[in-house]
Amino acid sequence: MRVLVLGLVLTMCPLVLSAQTPATQTPPTPKLFASAGDVTAMIANAKKERKPDQANFVQPILRLAPYNANLEYRVAGINANA
Repeated sequence: MRVLVLGLVLTMCPLVLSAQTPATQTPPTPKLFASAGDVTAMIANAKKERKPDQANFVQPILRLAPYNANLEYRVAGINANA
């Protein structure tokens, strides 16, 4: 009986320890400034990268947790909720 319990403990230890280790994710780099030229380039990129059936195209402009500012390029005549 002791061997069985010891075997279970040794089998479960790596699983328990790996479940408790947090995933190492690097937080996104905060971007604090975007010039008018940056935003103009982002608009041109949105026009180029948007798919024909895509109603809107979203890109992050600024990021400073917990706040985000996004550029949302919408096409005229297409419902944004589509």
